[in-house]
This record gives sequence, structure tokens and C-alpha cells, in this order.
Amino acid sequence: MLLLPHGYEGQGPDHSSARIERYLQLCAENNMTVAVPSTPASYFHLLRRHSQHRPYKPLVVISPKQLLRLKSATSSIEDFTEGSFQPVIGDRSGVNPAEVERLVLVSGRLYYDLEAERAKRGDTKTAIVTVEQLYPLPEAEIKGAAGPVLKRPGCGVGPRRTREPGPVAFHGHEPAAGYRPPGTSGCPPRLGLSRCGHRQTPHRRT
Repeated sequence: MLLLPHGYEGQGPDHSSARIERYLQLCAENNMTVAVPSTPASYFHLLRRHSQHRPYKPLVVISPKQLLRLKSATSSIEDFTEGSFQPVIGDRSGVNPAEVERLVLVSGRLYYDLEAERAKRGDTKTAIVTVEQLYPLPEAEIKGAAGPVLKRPGCGVGPRRTREPGPVAFHGHEPAAGYRPPGTSGCPPRLGLSRCGHRQTPHRRT
């Protein structure tokens, strides 16, 4: 297991970016797991699942040190003793799905920043879904959380910058089927990757 600090917290470049995109570029054929747990219970169940998983695979955990002292990043005792690791956590604020007009997919500490801003604005039309596992991408769970909302007319996802480094740039080529809203442009499907990280180019017959 590899635990890397990640988050712009003013503690120097070694603590600012764990270069998530570099580890995601090494991912292919389910050869490892890259996760960004946002709660203590999620971190606990992630380690528990990893210790029991066979065959053993590398686990890369991205987490800022700020979550160690963030008061809102807490879990109850029941969260530890019950349940299992959830690669996707749905909206935790209890917003009415029928009133949601915007869906935001987020990972890690950024969830708490967005939640604080949503509470400050009194926004009840934005749902925040936390993606705890970046690879393998939990497509079914994302589709289950985002699909019903984005199928409604007028709904959309928050802005994304696929050209910037990070998980969005990586997964921008591999969206979970069913949760991209109609009419939005996306990157073309990426060619498959081999375990060594090389792109599998199609062979042409002459």
C-alpha cells in the first residue's frame, strides 16, 4: 500500500500534489487500485478490503493531511462496525432528488469545501456525489447515483477541465456509460491500455 499526501495546504510542493494522473497512467487491466477516501470509515473499510483481497494488488491511497484534523470529516462508530467500502457515496445532505438541477462528482477533501459553500448559499438544487475509488472506475455505482438525476430535462454536470493534470483528465476518456448528459461534448474513447502502459493500437491489414 502507498499512502500519498495530496492537497494544496501550504505545506510545500511535496505535499501539494501526489501526481494522481501518473499513477492512473499505470493502471490497466485491473492491475491496481487508486482510491481517495473522504471519511475515516471509508479509509478503514478500504484497508480492510485490501487486506482480504486475493490476489494481492497494489493500493494507492491519495489523502490530504487536513482530513486528520477537519472536524466535519468524521464517522460514527456504526460506520466502522457496519457496512463495507463504498466506491461511490451519494449525496449526504438529504436534498430532494426531484429538485436537483446540477450534479457534481467530486473526490477527497474537495467534497467538504463544496458542501460548506452549498450550505452557505442554501443551495437545495445541487447534489454532490463523492467518488471514493478512481481506479477501477466504479461505472455501475456512478451510473446508479448520477443516471436518474441527469435523465431529467435541464440537468447537467459541473464544469470540468479535461486538459489539466489529475483524475479528470484521465477519466475524461473513459466516462461511465449513462451518466454523461445529452448534448455535452466529450473526448473520444481512448484505446485500450496494456499492463505495461502502452496504448494498444489497432493493426491495419494491407
